[in-house]
Amino acid sequence: MKKFCTIVLLFVFSLSAIGSDEHLRALELTNKILENREGADSLEKVKELAAGENVDVRIAYERLYQAQQKIGQARATYFPYGIGEVLVLQATDFWNPLILTELVTSIPSKWFNVKRTHNLKNAEKHTLAALRENIKNEVANLYYETLKEEAIIDLARYELIMLEELMQALKVQVQTGIATQQDLDELEYSSLRKREAFLKLESYLNESKASMKMLLGLSYRDKMIKFQPVNKFLSSNDFQMNKEELVLTALNRSHEMKAAQQMIYAASNAKRSTKWSILSFAGLGFDYLQRVHLAGSKLNQAIYAKEALEVNIQNEVYSKDSRLRNSIDVMTRELSIMETSRDFMLTQLELFKAHRINVNELVDANLIYIRDFAQTIIYHYDSLQRLDDLERIALGNVTSSDVAQVKFEFKLNQHKRRNHFQMLPIENTSQSVSSVTYRFDSHDISDLKSFNPQDNFSVELGRSVKFPIVGTALIFFKNGEVIQRNFNISK
Repeated sequence: MKKFCTIVLLFVFSLSAIGSDEHLRALELTNKILENREGADSLEKVKELAAGENVDVRIAYERLYQAQQKIGQARATYFPYGIGEVLVLQATDFWNPLILTELVTSIPSKWFNVKRTHNLKNAEKHTLAALRENIKNEVANLYYETLKEEAIIDLARYELIMLEELMQALKVQVQTGIATQQDLDELEYSSLRKREAFLKLESYLNESKASMKMLLGLSYRDKMIKFQPVNKFLSSNDFQMNKEELVLTALNRSHEMKAAQQMIYAASNAKRSTKWSILSFAGLGFDYLQRVHLAGSKLNQAIYAKEALEVNIQNEVYSKDSRLRNSIDVMTRELSIMETSRDFMLTQLELFKAHRINVNELVDANLIYIRDFAQTIIYHYDSLQRLDDLERIALGNVTSSDVAQVKFEFKLNQHKRRNHFQMLPIENTSQSVSSVTYRFDSHDISDLKSFNPQDNFSVELGRSVKFPIVGTALIFFKNGEVIQRNFNISK
């Protein structure tokens, strides 16, 4: 009877000390964290805004403009003398063999110089595109980081309210002798530490928003835009793409690889221009061979740079894919823990409403659930960040392939002692294929590439072939995606 009276007194004093019903609204609050916000901007909208307004993008665009103007200047060097000067020379009968030699023999050197300038302009164009993608990726990281910190701050604010309510109830229990002063002191200390962490979180959020303003080109006076929460959790089942094909797709789409290839073309044309320059006035001198060797060295440097970039992109795809999958695995485990603590909290809530437990036990259950929910939110947005990192490398969707299920057949046609190897799409997809590269396991046949869909991307193997013909076809689609298909042709 005495125990029953104690419990009754505990409920009476605890409930009277708590003047709000926040301890009953934990589930409502967490559901609100991931709700759509009216007037909030999606990630794609913010990305486009950043890619257009960012200062670095505008600088890169000006570089592209300058490269475009240099093409006109390079064209002008085709004719080293102005039209007016040539007319004067013609009128005064001033032509001589030296002028004729300069006008005629310098053209190859200048023509290759124009091509080099074109290549440099194209490299700038791809560099600008790569910069835009980098900025979009950085925006996505800040976008998710901001949403993560906003959610954690809201949850931390609720946690502080719970601790305040718990302290009010505990003060009554200390007065009645049910709890000790030490219990109250420990709770107050814990509350102070949580408040300190809460203030730090607000500081981190302000820094994230300041960084976002810089990326968006906004003034510090401008009102910060609202971001739209993401309420769909990623799952490992969402990712079905073959990793090797993802690497090939990333290499095929990469703006950095395209810029590197243009730099190789530019270096090659610079070398050819230097070789031809011996025929012009500018080429006369004893340093001709040194200049040719230097141009060749720059070409080798561009080739090595592209090879290193290819390895780097491959490693980036493997690394970011692994990080994404690990992040999803951790988030999935945390999601399961959170759901368990949520069920426990709801059970405690029903017991509290039935007056079978005190408010302390309900608040403790709320706090456990809120902390587990906060951890889930952290890993949720972490996984979305890792997903955007991978999609930056792949320059497209990495969850599923649009063409992975397309089936192809391969056959060898022998006609007039010639052997033609071709790919036959079973479905009507030949128009969406841009090219096919055939890699043969036989050392007698080098890699062959076809761009012609009219003849089913046929390539000629020569007059004699050895069976079986075994290898791999790399099928390049117009959307940039690449898939692999093995072939094995018996006689």
